[in-house]
Amino acid sequence: MKTETEDLESGQSHGFFADDLVVGIADHDWPNHAIDIIVGSPGSADRSEKLKVGQMTRYARADNSALYEIRLRSVDGFGTGRLSCSFQVIQFDDPALIATIRARTGWEVGQ
Repeated sequence: MKTETEDLESGQSHGFFADDLVVGIADHDWPNHAIDIIVGSPGSADRSEKLKVGQMTRYARADNSALYEIRLRSVDGFGTGRLSCSFQVIQFDDPALIATIRARTGWEVGQ
């Protein structure tokens, strides 16, 4: 298990864990204080998610070799047009741990 934290501004993206996973800010939902992020492998935006501060989403590499938890830690600048967001990403790459997470959460690839 590895953890990385990164601060991003509107329109930016970042490659976590030597670019194994890319997270980017696509848009923001000002009235609901939510951020639209794009999550995927390098060169592809596999899916978008809407997150509020404290929420997280999961993503798996296509070959199932790693599971990622992406958590939105904080957002500054709602209403200003220029956001600053802090993300924490945890990479699980132990097959036994990934299986345990799936069993406990009911999570499947593609969710």
